[in-house]
Amino acid sequence: MNPQAIDIPIRAPDTYDGSSPKGLRTFFVQCNLVFRQNPHWFPTPESKVNYALSFLCGTALDFIKPYFDYDSKKEKPGWLLDWDLFREELSATFGPINPE
Repeated sequence: MNPQAIDIPIRAPDTYDGSSPKGLRTFFVQCNLVFRQNPHWFPTPESKVNYALSFLCGTALDFIKPYFDYDSKKEKPGWLLDWDLFREELSATFGPINPE
């Protein structure tokens, strides 16, 4: 049997609410595990961002809501289209505080 033909399920990430920098790192690791196991589901950086957005709640969800309000005229920032930029933006907003 071809081991590459076996579809091994990976648990979806826990929701992330913005309350813990450590939780954010865990959230990114969990998302990356899903992406690695199922690359065919995530052909673009934007598809990865959209998947991760679906697991945000609390303050983290409140942070991105203005970009998805139907009456919003705000232009969508580049970090909503690129996984690496998305990680940087969430890390800058919810990650460890840098005293500098």
